[in-house]
Amino acid sequence: MLIVVVLAVAMVAPAFHDAIAESPGTIHLPDLRTKAPRDLRISKSNGLKLLQLSNEVWNGGDGPLDLRAENSGTTTNAYQRLMTHDANGAWTAVSERLAGTFAFHSAHDHWHFEDFAKYELRANTNGLPGALLRSGGKTSFCIIDTTQVDTALPHAMPRTYSTCTRTSTQGLAVGWSDTYLYYLAGQSIDVTGLANGVYWLVSTADPSDHVLETDETNNAAQLKIRIRRNRVTVLR
Repeated sequence: MLIVVVLAVAMVAPAFHDAIAESPGTIHLPDLRTKAPRDLRISKSNGLKLLQLSNEVWNGGDGPLDLRAENSGTTTNAYQRLMTHDANGAWTAVSERLAGTFAFHSAHDHWHFEDFAKYELRANTNGLPGALLRSGGKTSFCIIDTTQVDTALPHAMPRTYSTCTRTSTQGLAVGWSDTYLYYLAGQSIDVTGLANGVYWLVSTADPSDHVLETDETNNAAQLKIRIRRNRVTVLR
């Protein structure tokens, strides 16, 4: 069920001249893309053998990913604010839609957007990703701008989402990424009992398509890897 609420909320941020669109006033959607996983390693924990990875999701779209929490209970609705800007490059939220859920992490005193990434280990079938063998489950992020990836995009923005608190708006400015490092919770796939061999590691942003974006076909990145005992190697 799609819920759309009309808003009139200004988002004040420094204007980049490059961020001024040809058509101010129209909705500018984000485009989530995943970089190839990195920092791969095998670790042991409580009798389990884990393939750990760092994962980076960035926004290569026309507008920011902007998410707000309803801020109640331990699980709450997540709303995606749809953004536009005026001729001077000032961004404004014009409507919002239900886009999944946030789960509250009391230890960190902030919300995590649920099901933001999915990690899979697939068979190597004729040199391509094949059958699903193992999955890391649904991974939640507290989404903020951590690294500027591309300043040449037509709507490239300055850093806009910088804090994870109970009340802060989460998201990704155009041209920015959020990185979750290998040692954080959820950044692994259980490979206990898996035979030595060649596999494909596939990481997908927004696997259930909660977020409305310009392109739903470019959310995944994949790596061909070899697992041998307690070592993992990236293959060309």
